Amino acid sequence: MKALTFICLTVLFAFAVCGKAAEPVVFDFSDKQEFEAVWKIRRSALHIPASKFKVEKCSGARDGKALVVECNNSSGIALISPPGLDFKKTPIMRWRWRVIRPVKFTGTQEPDDQAAAIYICDGNTIRQFTISYRWEIMRRPGSCLLKRYGGGAVTVFGICMRNRATRAGEWVVEERNVLEDFRNCFKRDIRKRFAIGVAGNSQYTKSNTRVEIDYIEFLPEKKGK
Repeated sequence: MKALTFICLTVLFAFAVCGKAAEPVVFDFSDKQEFEAVWKIRRSALHIPASKFKVEKCSGARDGKALVVECNNSSGIALISPPGLDFKKTPIMRWRWRVIRPVKFTGTQEPDDQAAAIYICDGNTIRQFTISYRWEIMRRPGSCLLKRYGGGAVTVFGICMRNRATRAGEWVVEERNVLEDFRNCFKRDIRKRFAIGVAGNSQYTKSNTRVEIDYIEFLPEKKGK
């Protein structure tokens, strides 16, 4: 995880986000070639094996395919900076995922491994700020953890969404107001230089994990909220 947080620094792109209609922005992972063309896959460090990210046929997925995140004593992240995403118009992130092989750990102090995590990060090569929605091991769902890496250059606010209590093979849908989460943590809006990341790491537990992500979509906030 420590090395993984620095990867985002090299792949943040500047986009001028515009448009009048609050149209949903959807990543459905139904097209393998499109995923390989627009998502940038990065490893954490030379001495850590790279996690694998690939689009495969998956039972129960909305379009029959899903993004597969496999970690075998490894770490890595897939990143994208979509130009059409405006968090003020579509702040609700909803996604569907399931763990097939969870992180294996029998100790008492939770390691910094997650079978999968979804990142929202902004910043530059000097400072980076990240919200991370994580599939943890023992940590209680809804609990939060703030960590700083690189002498404070990288700040990560981790939110536990799931842990090992969720049965393997069970699809679950999550929903978060990412703009609200970012404001609560960092006291400001997400900047126009941002990236979305899907990560997986198991180097501390030496686990062989697999998570399938059906889709990630960004939606307008419901009226009356």
